[in-house]
Order: sequence, then C-alpha cells, then structure tokens
Amino acid sequence: MKIRIITRTGLGREYDFDVDPSIIIQELKKRAGEKAGYSDLEKLWLVFDREVLYDEATLEDYDVQADSVLELVDHTQRYRSLGGLIGLKFVDVSDNQALKRTAWSKTAPRWRRTRHGLSLEGLCPNKKCEAYNSTVIMPVGYKKVDMLDDDSLEKLTKCPVCKEYVTAVTCGFNNCWWRYDGVQSCKDRPSKRCSSDWREADDAYHRFNEYQDETVSWKKLTLEASKTGPAEILEKTPKNSSKTALDIVPTNVQTMQTASRPPAGQGTVEIMQRKSVPFELQLSNKKDAYDRNAYSIKISVNQNEVKLSTSTGQSYTSTDTMYTLQPEGEYWHRYWISLFSTARNVKYGIGETLTTLDLGVNKIGADGAQHLGDSLKHNTTLTILNLRANEIGDAGAQHLGDALKHNKTLSTLNLEHNEIGVDVARRFANILQHNTILTTLNLGFNDIGDVGAQYLGDALRHNTTLTTLDLSGSDFGHAAAQHLGDLLKHSTTLTTLNLEYNYIGDAGAQHLAHGLQHNTTLTGLDLCTNEIGDVGAQHLRDALRYNTVILICSSAMPYLYLFFV
Repeated sequence: MKIRIITRTGLGREYDFDVDPSIIIQELKKRAGEKAGYSDLEKLWLVFDREVLYDEATLEDYDVQADSVLELVDHTQRYRSLGGLIGLKFVDVSDNQALKRTAWSKTAPRWRRTRHGLSLEGLCPNKKCEAYNSTVIMPVGYKKVDMLDDDSLEKLTKCPVCKEYVTAVTCGFNNCWWRYDGVQSCKDRPSKRCSSDWREADDAYHRFNEYQDETVSWKKLTLEASKTGPAEILEKTPKNSSKTALDIVPTNVQTMQTASRPPAGQGTVEIMQRKSVPFELQLSNKKDAYDRNAYSIKISVNQNEVKLSTSTGQSYTSTDTMYTLQPEGEYWHRYWISLFSTARNVKYGIGETLTTLDLGVNKIGADGAQHLGDSLKHNTTLTILNLRANEIGDAGAQHLGDALKHNKTLSTLNLEHNEIGVDVARRFANILQHNTILTTLNLGFNDIGDVGAQYLGDALRHNTTLTTLDLSGSDFGHAAAQHLGDLLKHSTTLTTLNLEYNYIGDAGAQHLAHGLQHNTTLTGLDLCTNEIGDVGAQHLRDALRYNTVILICSSAMPYLYLFFV
C-alpha cells in the first residue's frame, strides 16, 4: 500500500510523491532532487524529524507515516540555516571513552596538520582533491565556536587542501584548556543538557573518535578552547584554619595539592594566603643525576611582603613588577607572582654557571621571552636554550632576537612551534648576517612562508658560523626552495638543513638540486613529506651523484633510495 509523502526545499517549494514505505531513501531523494531541479544529488540530504536519513535505509526504518513532510536540504549551503533545521550530527563529546590521546607523527599528510587549540574534522567531499574522502583537520585555534549558529563557522570548515566546504563531524584539542556546552536530541526521551568543566590538553592531539553509531544529534553545541586555564582557585580554607602551607593553582592547572610542588609549565603562580599566616613555597627545576634539585627558588610570603631566595644564595624582596596583591575578603590575600618577572632580578634558571636551559612546552609567552631576553643580554655562560612550543609569538621572538645582538655565548637556540611570522624571520635574518656565535637554529613549525625563506636565504650567504638550520613545517613552496637553493650555492658552513613537512614539490626539488651541484659542505638534508615525485627525485639524484649529502627522504622518492643503498 502506497502512502503520500511531501518533500520541501529550502525555498519552501513542496512536491508530493505516492511511494511504497519500503522505498530506498536514495531513490526517493533522486526523484525529489530531479523535480526540484538539482543536478548533483550528492549534495542533498533528506531530513525527517531533525534527523538525516541514510541513503541505504527505507521510510519504514524511520517510521515515516502518510502525509509526512521530508526536508530536502543542500548540505553545502550556509551551515547556519542547517543548524536550526536538522540539528547537528556530531561526535558525542560527553563520552570520555571516545577521547583518545595521540602523539605527533612525522609522516602525516598535509591535511592532517593542526595548530594549538581547537580543531574540527570531517571528510573532504571534493573528488578532485588529493584528500578526497579522507578525514581532514581544520584548525580553529583558541576560540569559542557555536557549532549550530556561528556566522563564521562556514569559513572555518574548509578542506586545508582544496578549500571546499567540509561538514565537521568530530574535533580535537592540543596545548590548550577546553570545554563544551550543549543539548543532545534523544529519540525516546526528552533532550539532555550536558556540559563539562575546563579540561587540559597537553602537547599531543586529544581527539574524539567518530564512528557512525557514536555520532549524536545536537540541538545546541558550543566548543571552547583557551590558552590558559580558569581563573578559579581552590576552595578557601575555613576561617579557623591554622594552615601555614597553602595550596596553589598555576593559571593552567585546576588542582595542585601541595605547595611544595613546582608549578609545571607556567610562568605565573596564583597563591591564596590567609592573612597574618606566613608560609613558604619551594620551586625547583629538573633534578640532576643523583635526584637532587639542581636549582631551586623559595618564595616566602608574610603579610604584604613576598621574598625570594635561591639555592645559589641570591635573595630578592618584592616590588610592584614582581607580583600583584589583591584583597580577597576579610581573611585572605591573593597573589599573582610572575616567575619571569623575577627572572630579571634573581636570574631564575640562568645562574652564574648554568650552560643549558630547557624551558620547552612551558607557555612562557611574550612576557617570559622578554625577561629571558633581558637576561641573555648580560649572561656569559648559557650556550643552549630550548624554548620549543612556548607561544612567545612575534613580540617574544623579537626580544630574543635583540638579545642575540649582545650575547656572546649562546650557540644553540630552539624556537620551534612558537607562532612566529615573516616579520621575525626578517629580523633574525638581519641578526644572522653579523652573528658569529650561533651554530644551531630551529625555527620549525612557524609561519615563515616563502618571503621569510627569502630573508633567511639572503642573510645566511654572509654567515660563517651556522651549521644546523631547521625550517621544517614552515609553509614553504617551490619559491622558498629557490631561495634556499641559492643559499646552498654560496654556503660554506651549513652542514644540516631540515625542510620536512613543507610543499616544495618537484619544482622546488629542482631548485635545491641546482644549489647542491655547487655545494661541498652539506651532509644532511631532510625532505620528508614535501610532495616530491619521481621527477623531483630524479633531479636530486643527479645533483647528488658526486655530493657528500646524506639525504633523508620518504618512500615517495624511490630513485634516491636506489642510488644511496
């Protein structure tokens, strides 16, 4: 027995069909699409009761009755209009079991690259794209995104390769604090409101695994990622408490139970002190081979005075530049103590004999970089400084660049993953023309681009000390490879060059090959994941026939393997 079904387009046009309840959704969608004048049926959804109907299912499967209205939706059109109509089919972010932590990969394709904060993911629908039918990552960053009603969402959800619209079905987070708030549609019961407190995602990719039976329908969903954690502090101690060591909360950690623990990964400590009750806080850096603290700093708080002393015998009493004091009710004081403000005065981490300082993944920011830069101008012992993934940005990097003009000892500097742009590349290029101390520089995974490569390539022709340069993940195309190829023609000191995770292609490989033909010093060249095919590999093989370079490459370059085995 046939039933009458009505399909309605986004413009309000309605079409009637007499169909058998066992009809396949795909067939009904085809008929409705042809009547409505659609040529590409892959763009269409049939929606009933705020749920997208699967092509292989039938009307019976969804209990569609006679005279029901099915919405015919072009899902490539404005996302905002779809949100109110069908809700959002998205991964269940309330399911903690679906959240998986994944370490970084060196072999991921370019559509699986992300940045700090929130990322959205979905399948690329463009058959002409190399990422077609693959799950692509769409970095969003530190933002609050309304997944159903955000005007800018359609600009965020595009394939990173072909720039076509992608329907987001899951999300991931890294190097941030994140939370969600939403309302789930439930078939057999009222809608469910769910949300989460702030959670921390460390230096790895925290992703919700999406499977068809794990996606849910959301009437409302907001995702938010922040650089720092909540400003909330631990619950206050009762008024009659006699505690002398109070709990602390670094700005990116929700709970830390003992005041004797060092705050991991922060340049700022927030302290709640009961008035008139003094206490001490011991902060230590990495332990040495004998499990002893190699360097420590002690913060003593008494009334309105903060005093610092170090394991090397230095001491310092607070000033306005070191901490901020705020009254907190009748019984409490709240302090924000900036360790990197004190670095300028107590040389925290840069003692008189320290030669290596590793502050990787510590979120020191531009302010921390500024104080370290001030210290480096006068320091005469530090030779190795690792500031990987510290969100120092252009402003912080400029302070460090200025320090290099004055520093006479630093030989290794790691600024990988620090949100540095082309302006800083230009500044560093000017500095490197005259610097005679630095031998190793890592600027990988920053937004340097082809223009930044030109600045660095031109400057390093005149540098006589830099031996190792890491520019991996710098958004280089073949134009950047041309500038670096010219550098290789003239460089007599560079021995290791890392260019992995760029897009130089066959044309870029040819530019590098021309440079290598005239180079006699380079021994290590990393070109992994650079979209180099057989043509580019042939150019490199020919250039390296009489060269001393050990080429590190991917399986997409078979000629090089044949030659060097």
